[in-house]
Amino acid sequence: MTSFALPSRPVLGLSLRALLRPRRALAVALLNVLPVVAAFVNLAAGEDRPRAVERSVGHLLLAVVIAVVALALTSAAFADEREDGTILYLTQTPTSRMSIVGSKIIAAWLATTVICSPGILATMILAANRRDLGSALWVLAAALSVGLAYCSIFAWLALKMRRAVITGLAYIVLWEGSVASFAKSADKLSVSAYGRVVARHASPDIVWEATPLVSTLTAAIVLAA
Repeated sequence: MTSFALPSRPVLGLSLRALLRPRRALAVALLNVLPVVAAFVNLAAGEDRPRAVERSVGHLLLAVVIAVVALALTSAAFADEREDGTILYLTQTPTSRMSIVGSKIIAAWLATTVICSPGILATMILAANRRDLGSALWVLAAALSVGLAYCSIFAWLALKMRRAVITGLAYIVLWEGSVASFAKSADKLSVSAYGRVVARHASPDIVWEATPLVSTLTAAIVLAA
């Protein structure tokens, strides 16, 4: 039974190549500029490095950049199949529908990671003060876990709604990038908030805003679920 849900290599490979088309990849990759510019501006304004890490990673990279890229790519992974008519051929193959969906989610997650890698790398370097590799790895772990959670949520939206992009953007702008990033009472219902629980190990000397009072293990389990 579980073998039917295993990802399909052909579907995964084709989806990944389609999502990493140069024009699409370049368009969404421009979002990587946001956390980098914000970090430089904050540091130039005299803000200390730990607080600059908290703002760039917690409120831009996790809540906005990765979320928007994941939305664009996950929606495209399903929309392209509908527009080309290939979704009909996929569903008629021996590959189970759960395997197809899982392959699409993994492809979107891998593509999101690749496209967001400049922003992730820049914030990792910012966090790695005095060559502290551990801080950088916490940023990477947060980015990877949040990216997979977003891709899963947006895959569900793409399967349930015709205008999944609009709904997803409203969710990102109104909830993840606004309410859940600053209102403490909303942090337990936010993907980026649990990502901040993981990322806060990069700057443990400061209090991260809008972060649930849970352990890193609990945050990882929530994101995985």
